[in-house]
Amino acid sequence: MEINQDMRKKLETYIQTEYGKGFTFDQIQNTLLKSGYPEQLVKELIKNAMKQPNQANPLLHKSQIAIGIVLALFIIGFVIYIKLISPIDCADVTCFLAKANNCEAARYAADQETVSILLTTTNDCRVTKEITSVTATEPQEIKDLLIGKSMICNYKQNNFNTELINTLVVGLDKCSGPLKESLYEIVLATKS
Repeated sequence: MEINQDMRKKLETYIQTEYGKGFTFDQIQNTLLKSGYPEQLVKELIKNAMKQPNQANPLLHKSQIAIGIVLALFIIGFVIYIKLISPIDCADVTCFLAKANNCEAARYAADQETVSILLTTTNDCRVTKEITSVTATEPQEIKDLLIGKSMICNYKQNNFNTELINTLVVGLDKCSGPLKESLYEIVLATKS
């Protein structure tokens, strides 16, 4: 097959047109070779086409945009999800009680006579009580039993017991965790 300048120009245009439709250079090359065009010429034209500036395959570009949009939507959805399940820090007991009664995630630091407690509610009507500190006047054994220990207590929506904030032992039957076990140990030790 004799290739003149006019035919060469048509092949270059064909390559650009097909690439613009979304075909890869390999696909175009294979098609031209199957059609009987000389291998050396086809490879040369494909190589030249690949070197041209701003040679972006529109389908590849569209797929990159689509992937970018899907990724952005995923990130936005994830951020919204995290915001929904992340506890809101309440500065006062009123805020905490409102969130707890609605089974919304909230956090509140409560100080009792001898201990400081971090209370955290979740969206499934559970409150975690964690002892963050004990007064210095308490014996070391008590401190060891309480500090850093927590328990999870279940409650019903619109029926959050305020005693869960004010005391450690009320509602223990609906709680589980290391803090519950430590409280039982303290109660048993004081009865002996």
